[in-house]
Amino acid sequence: MNERQTTIKEERIKEYLTPVRIAAASPNVYNAEALLAPFEKQNFFKASPLCEVRGKGYVILDFGKEIYGTARIQTNRYSEIKSGDNFRIRFGESLSETCAEIGEKGAGNDHSTRDFCFYMSSNSDMEWGNSGFRFLRVDFLLDQTYLINRIAAGFIHTNAVQKGSFSAPAHGDDIGRIYDTAAYTLYLNMQNLLWDGIKRDQHLWVGDLYPELTGIFFAYGNVKILRESIEGLLSHYKMPAWYNEIPAYNIWFMLCANDFVKYSGEEIAGLEQAVLENIALFSSCAEENGGLDFDKAGCEYWCADFFEWPCKDTPYGKTGVYFLLKYALQKLAGEKFFGEEVASKAAALLEKLTLNPPFTGVKSIEALRALTCGDEAIKKETARFLKRDGAKGCSVFLIYFILKALAENGEGAAAMSVAREYYGGMLDKGATTFWENFDIEWCENSCRIDEFPAENQKDIHGDFGAHCYRGFRHSLCHGWSSGVILFLAECVAGVRVTGKGFSKIRLAPVPGINEPFECRVPAPQGEILVRRVLAGKEFRTECIVPKGIETRG
Repeated sequence: MNERQTTIKEERIKEYLTPVRIAAASPNVYNAEALLAPFEKQNFFKASPLCEVRGKGYVILDFGKEIYGTARIQTNRYSEIKSGDNFRIRFGESLSETCAEIGEKGAGNDHSTRDFCFYMSSNSDMEWGNSGFRFLRVDFLLDQTYLINRIAAGFIHTNAVQKGSFSAPAHGDDIGRIYDTAAYTLYLNMQNLLWDGIKRDQHLWVGDLYPELTGIFFAYGNVKILRESIEGLLSHYKMPAWYNEIPAYNIWFMLCANDFVKYSGEEIAGLEQAVLENIALFSSCAEENGGLDFDKAGCEYWCADFFEWPCKDTPYGKTGVYFLLKYALQKLAGEKFFGEEVASKAAALLEKLTLNPPFTGVKSIEALRALTCGDEAIKKETARFLKRDGAKGCSVFLIYFILKALAENGEGAAAMSVAREYYGGMLDKGATTFWENFDIEWCENSCRIDEFPAENQKDIHGDFGAHCYRGFRHSLCHGWSSGVILFLAECVAGVRVTGKGFSKIRLAPVPGINEPFECRVPAPQGEILVRRVLAGKEFRTECIVPKGIETRG
């Protein structure tokens, strides 16, 4: 082997899935049901049954759930051969997307080429594309007869096994389905490193990483991709720098660093130093009036007020970033999972942040205000605001903080109701993974993602969205949507880690959750089991903890 050549061993798994239904087909596609027959790893000359396409036409296949991967097509002998592109495939996260033309309602080829044409000979077995999809449209472009043996989806995924769970049978275990769908969303985004989206955003976005990292710890345990992702960030961002050219993402990095050590109990070379350098970077931006000026750091950045997309270019984005920094500093100073220097410098910077920005009316921002505020009256007032209108105004990226602020300020039942309404809205529209963004008001008079819109009906995928997620550009599998997992394990089940690597936990479920549930948490020492059971007329919490974990209630 050439001394300069490197190799990487693929550790992900690929398995081939057959479609679960023919969603649509042109009239000249005969015996399309043959494509639902069991897939064979070898393309046989005498394969049976066969799908026959007589001339130009199309077929749309539904694989039943969102996956990341490829399309594998096996052809039989054509009765005639013509030159030129003879196939076009379109991957779609919704049925509508798989029929859209490039540029139509935001449909595109961002990060993954999901719409393209190619030539495929007879007696061929080839694989195409790497994208996130549930639906596949295959167009037959030439006026010839095609014989197709099989079309399968090459499902590429991690070998991680889900160990955490949450179930609450009182409502048909809808919350269990929500937990598992969030976990599956994370499962698909555990690829080379942690991605945020499998169709678009096949990147390690530092800000988006936080709800993914915490969700994976509680759903899958300390899988090595968590460490590898943080090590990747340390090797590619040399301080001083704004991660992804967004100052807020440095805050998310500090939260990721803190919670990685908190839940894994492991150390990573250079991680504590990176946290110190980040605190110093923000300290250089502190102003005498208690605010922040990111220009003082001397680092290039894309957007100073990027807190979440709905707040971009509004008066509220900087307020969100401000409260997020306070939240991170409070964790670093109070939880003390790094050395005393980190805690003291975090506390010193926190003392300089003395602004009290006015009320924004944005639920995610006001949730952080409540979580960083010491005034009980403000906390209670904020909880009443967060409870208002249920799931309206919730943020899929920041919903953990909304649910946490509700639950920890006397509104535990309301927090569960909001989680059910918000995530249930996506499930009711056919979601098998959770989305990049979602507004509960999109549900009114809109179709499911596995249906075409009826007359006078909105397309839930193509007709909504804003900013970078307009129409079909909108990702329907985004890891940052998984914050409900941490909320359920930490706030509802009450598993609060106080010692590195789960060495110490405090069992403190929020009050007001008056329904039975069962939660399983994969700690390094073994499984933690928490049950909420009805004993007579009252609920009590039971907890089974493995050896090696010190527990207090």
